Amino acid sequence: MTPSSDDIDRIVARAQTGDRDAFHELVIALQHEVRLFVASRAYSLDLIEEILQATFVTAWEKLGTYQTRGSFLPWLKGIAKNRLREEVRERARFASHTNDSLERVIDEAFVAHDLESAGDDDASRLSRCLERLAPRSRELIERHYAKGLGLNQLAQQFKQTRQAIASALHRIRRTVRACCDAAEETA
Repeated sequence: MTPSSDDIDRIVARAQTGDRDAFHELVIALQHEVRLFVASRAYSLDLIEEILQATFVTAWEKLGTYQTRGSFLPWLKGIAKNRLREEVRERARFASHTNDSLERVIDEAFVAHDLESAGDDDASRLSRCLERLAPRSRELIERHYAKGLGLNQLAQQFKQTRQAIASALHRIRRTVRACCDAAEETA
């Protein structure tokens, strides 16, 4: 469970004095929510983990600029969004022109578009959309994005091929994205 905004601000205040243990508390308390935020926009587990790590490194480096007022999680998500945008652009710039790379560039462009339109209440929309998934789909998403299991591990656990798992994740992401877009239009 995520601590309250006041609790987070108290921990942030300690971390701003250079208390690394306090910052570690923040990472432990908020990494799941930041990971879900990034996972809703990223196309691979490697990218999610890279952005998650970069987000907390940047947060540590810029912690002195943060003003405690109950908005630390949105501040972190803003860092994550910017880091993801930068990484997607960088990867797209160096992608080769094979079919696989072309597909990845298209995915990255879609991610970049999603980032441009992202708002502060994305997490609540995402949570509602994830709740609407079939139990098996929710479990697959949870194991892949929250627990960090790779496609091969998931294939073994779900007794399917790696490709079937990859396709299922792709369909689930598309469904969740459509749900989030529809929820955003009605908001």
